[in-house]
Formats: sequence, structure tokens, C-alpha cells
Amino acid sequence: VWMTSCSLTERVIEKSATRLMFCCLIFPVALFLLPVDTFGQLEMDVAVGFNGKFLSDHFTPVSVHLQYRGTPFEGEIVLSQTSKQFLEDPTAISHRMPLNLGSNVDQVIHFYFPVSSFAGPSGGDPKLTFKILANGQSVALKEIEVSDEIDSDPLVLVVSEIGSRSTLLSNERVEYVSIDQLPQDWRGLDGVRRVYFGRARVNQLSLKQEAAIEKWIMSGGELVVMSGENFFLQDSAWLRSLIPFEVNEVVPASSHNLPAMAIGE
Repeated sequence: VWMTSCSLTERVIEKSATRLMFCCLIFPVALFLLPVDTFGQLEMDVAVGFNGKFLSDHFTPVSVHLQYRGTPFEGEIVLSQTSKQFLEDPTAISHRMPLNLGSNVDQVIHFYFPVSSFAGPSGGDPKLTFKILANGQSVALKEIEVSDEIDSDPLVLVVSEIGSRSTLLSNERVEYVSIDQLPQDWRGLDGVRRVYFGRARVNQLSLKQEAAIEKWIMSGGELVVMSGENFFLQDSAWLRSLIPFEVNEVVPASSHNLPAMAIGE
């Protein structure tokens, strides 16, 4: 086992693209008209955090999968939520991203958003609101509830092709994730304290994922590489450049009670 650390610090509510008649008369060319049923062909699926888990008020990966079968258009997608810091008044926070949809697309949009467990002035469960705008007008809206059972401690992730026990021998509660669930931006790991590389094909990481992990480590994150027989899968030029250990060979286990060993300098 090797570790490095640095102390540095659906509901979809569809709205037809209705236009007032006098606007059509005044701006017959410039106005971008959409058929009434255009947004009946839009589906929006959302994934928050890691298997739904996140650390409140820290940057969290939020993925929005859009399936669109309507008229091509350009607009914006807006993610918003009401947040509240201790002893402060509630504040509405939002993040906008440009949107360019063709007539037949499946597109995933990634936000890195400080998701809060604050339930809002009306109480109930905390919610995230997603709004799609075309020409400044809302054409689609979705609200999702996020879990109010958020751990008060940063998350611990195990990157592995197979899941196992939810609590490690170290008594750490963990979430099992795949390689493609690791964020492309270091902010997506803001609420994560430690990442274990177990049975994972590390060479499938993108360059952005590698850069995100490196910057997260420099911000205080902890990366643990569980070697032994796992190293056959983990082996990659990037990982060899990152860890202060040169692996020369991996010796298979001689019995069921002994682990495989990664041997080197």
C-alpha cells in the first residue's frame, strides 16, 4: 500500500415555446420560433455526487444527460439552489452554461457545483433546479431532491471494477466508483478526502482526469494505491511517474492466505 498527501492547502416540467403575438409582429425575422411540441422531445437525467453522496457546501460533480429529438437550437442551461451558511441569510446561487443542441443528440453536461443540504425557506428536502433557456425564456424545468442524509465528513472513494464491503478494515465508510465516474476537474473531488485505487484500469484515465487528481493531491487530497495483484491492472506510465516507487515485478500469492507482492525500489 502506498499513499501520498500534501498539506497545502423528474420530473420534467415542459413548457411550449409560446410567443406573444405582438412580439411576432414587431420582430418577424429576428425572433427564434420553435414548434409548440419541440420540447416534448427533451429528456433530462441528473446524477449528483458519487452514487448520490456528497459533502454539503463543497464543489460536487453534477452530470446532466440530455436526450433531445427536436428542432436544433442554442440557449443556456442553468443550475440553481438556495444555500445557507451558518449565521448567514439564505442565498440563491446559480451556474450557467451554454447549450447547443442538434436535432438528434445525446449530450452530457458536467457542472461542479457547491451542492447544499439546506432545505430552503419552505422546508422539506433540499432541491436542485435545472432550467433550459432559449432566447431568455424558460422552455424546460426540472427539480430534483438531493439526499438530506449527507455525511459530515469528506468522502472516501474506492476506484474499482468490482464493489465489496462498504466499510474497510480501517473502519472507513467508502463509495465504490468506476474510472469514468472520476471527475474531469479537480473541483469535483473537493468533498473527497481519500481515493483508493484498487482493481482499476488506471491507464483508462483521461488526461483531464489525471490532471484533476494531481491538483487535488496538491490541495491536500490523499491517493492510496493498493498494489499486489492489482498492479497488473493499475500499471500506467502516469501512475509510475506519480508514485515514488519503481515496480520491477509482481510476485503472485503462494497461498490463499498471503497477498501478492509488488517488488521494486
